[in-house]
Amino acid sequence: MKWLKNLKKIKNAGEPENTASSIPGLNMEAGLDVFSGDMELYTFILGSFAKNTPDIIEKIKNVTKENLPDYAINVHSIKSVCATIGAENLNERAKNLETAAKAGGWPEVLAENNRFVKDTENLVSDVKTWLKKQGITDYAQQS
Repeated sequence: MKWLKNLKKIKNAGEPENTASSIPGLNMEAGLDVFSGDMELYTFILGSFAKNTPDIIEKIKNVTKENLPDYAINVHSIKSVCATIGAENLNERAKNLETAAKAGGWPEVLAENNRFVKDTENLVSDVKTWLKKQGITDYAQQS
């Protein structure tokens, strides 16, 4: 967890470019509230999101009517992490997709999935960019 050493400068910087609120689609204040304002822990979770979410996205890209139960499980994972980090819009959309998938709502899932995947990929990319600007590049090494 060598990259955690860089968090002290983030915590003390206080400049606008050093806040996750500059990440489109991310409400840093809400995310920090989950962790009682602990920026170090919040940033660690952002790193985990950046590292692990692409694998989940790959699992939901090719949704079929037959794999809706597995799709619901994977979208639930994205929903949970989005709630944790303050990605409120994606959290709500994942919740709707999960509900539709569990109900067998193939048309609803099909209509929204591609846009949801793209928007989730964009958030992952934006989080990675923010982490890099903070000098955190080895977040993928965390366990």
